[in-house]
Amino acid sequence: MEATDEASLPLESSPGDAQVDFGEAPFKVEGEIVELPYLVMSFPYSNAFLVQVFESQNQDCFLERLKRFFHYIEGVPRRIRFDNLSPAVKKILPHGKRELTEGFERFVLHYGFEYEFCNPGSGNEKGHVEAMVKYVRNNFFLPERRIFDLNEFNAKLWGEVEKDRHRPHYEKKEKISQLFEEDKHAFLHLPAKEYNCVRYETLKANKYGFVQVDTKKYSTSPRYAKQEVLVAITYNQVTILTDVNEKIVSHKRIYGNASKSMIWQPYLSLMGKGQQL
Repeated sequence: MEATDEASLPLESSPGDAQVDFGEAPFKVEGEIVELPYLVMSFPYSNAFLVQVFESQNQDCFLERLKRFFHYIEGVPRRIRFDNLSPAVKKILPHGKRELTEGFERFVLHYGFEYEFCNPGSGNEKGHVEAMVKYVRNNFFLPERRIFDLNEFNAKLWGEVEKDRHRPHYEKKEKISQLFEEDKHAFLHLPAKEYNCVRYETLKANKYGFVQVDTKKYSTSPRYAKQEVLVAITYNQVTILTDVNEKIVSHKRIYGNASKSMIWQPYLSLMGKGQQL
């Protein structure tokens, strides 16, 4: 029998291994149906999984989700397989190598796990998490669920996921919850300090004192118009700092259709002088 390039061997899974991928599902938010991304971490050995919903697939949300997974299970998977997600991979290089984004590289160094990336167009290499993304959408998020507060919603998801582990494994017939204990025994220990998912950028304000993060604009102060400021960015906050790291203003990070966040207090003195913004 001749060999074929299309043949593939089943991937062996060891306790402590994980796979990660994004999905999207519709949710009811403030009376509207909106598509929100969710991140799934699955454990092929036990068939367990974790899931959290955020407002974006950007790097800040991605790393915050991973961190929450690690601290919730009180351990770090030894090896995690990813697709070539833009929050993690800056460039695909020859011979299976990857140029990592700076933020993801720092995160990996802090938590110490081994990472693997799928070959382009080879979804079977993370087939377990792809199947779990569909399972989560169909069994947890459809029909559309209402979200009043995203943090409260995600806190509720932890318990729902744990209840799901009381079913038997599709092949091993043991409860998923029991097999997941073997996964947990194989995890790496958490580092002594929790990773701070924040990045800093030096940005120049426009003539109105606004800086732009991604495609959104955030106010600073009239005194910083056309000047550079240091900006601390997390998944849910944008904080404008002076050159000695003193806070000027702090904004809730904008997602969705809104394009600008304005904090008026630093502008009141300018307005009192009758100048227009």
